[in-house]
Amino acid sequence: MSQLKNVEYTVVLVFPGFGEGRDHAEQIVEEALHHLNTEKDEPGMRFAQNVTAQLEIVTDAEQAQPKLETQDDVATMILHDLADEETAALTQACADKGVPVCHTLPADDSPWKEPRSSRDKPREWKLVFRKRTNKEPLAHKILETTLTAPLDEDPEELMDRVGQLICVLALGVMEYHWTHYSASPYRWKGQTGSS
Repeated sequence: MSQLKNVEYTVVLVFPGFGEGRDHAEQIVEEALHHLNTEKDEPGMRFAQNVTAQLEIVTDAEQAQPKLETQDDVATMILHDLADEETAALTQACADKGVPVCHTLPADDSPWKEPRSSRDKPREWKLVFRKRTNKEPLAHKILETTLTAPLDEDPEELMDRVGQLICVLALGVMEYHWTHYSASPYRWKGQTGSS
């Protein structure tokens, strides 16, 4: 019986500029990918056994666009701090190629935080479903501070940030993987013969 083909995808982070914010973003995303690439036998959101992903960072939409056009392994894009027109255009280009997208949203300057629940109690998730009012492509959304906030904060809050990226990347990469997977579980679209 043929084995599943091992596949490595690329997650592209579009992050203008350099500095601490970018360094923090790289470390947070790398930590989430490390978890998804290595903890596949643990319960929770994971990549499939034959799937891994690596991070690539570019500084603007002009560098990201050719990757969509020339690379078939781009499985997710995270767009941070781009102009609205660039975000819309790149999101549409990703939608046209079937590549899931995540946008970062500005964080409130003085966010109000609820008191943390007791560590003995499981934290509750609040899910909100909204009816779409326009035809713009779907995109995951996270606060920009998930990527850019300092890394020397409370370890539990830091793990919450990594956990958000784990969810976004697991959903994005695996959505891309399964939609580009052929009807046969042992072959990829466009591939002839067995793996």
